[in-house]
Amino acid sequence: MDYEKDLKIDDSMLEVEWLGQAELFMRWAEYKADCDATVRKLKEGLETLRAEIASHIRQNPTELPGGKVTVDAVKEHIQMDEQYIDALTELEEATHDADIAKSAVMAFQMRKDALENLVKLIGQQYFAGPTAPHDAKFIKEAREKKDEQTKTAAREKARGRMKRTKK
Repeated sequence: MDYEKDLKIDDSMLEVEWLGQAELFMRWAEYKADCDATVRKLKEGLETLRAEIASHIRQNPTELPGGKVTVDAVKEHIQMDEQYIDALTELEEATHDADIAKSAVMAFQMRKDALENLVKLIGQQYFAGPTAPHDAKFIKEAREKKDEQTKTAAREKARGRMKRTKK
């Protein structure tokens, strides 16, 4: 399963993305549940294997160095057993997969939130084209023209006052 591909949003096809969101979320939630079940089974199997190895060692103490059965000696023997090491490695890999699946399910919740927010932005016409150009040169020229009009109006007003005071 490729969560990176499934998480991508095509904002030009929001209706299709929305229609597939629940299905994607459920597919990944099921995958997470499967991963969790695998981890539980592997943990149980590991505990069973540990008990079997410990029982075997207690019944055959001559396999231990020094032939003395102690808690530490049994624990050390279990940790060095190839079957136990393989089972532990398999459990670690399954736990990693379960962690990734858990994160993917959270990411699909975030994807749902992102879809909701994109729809809101479209509703607010966030992506609508500009009604006036946003060219910096145009804005500068418009400001200069307005400033010039303001100065001209101020001069004419001042001249009108001066004419009235001279009379």
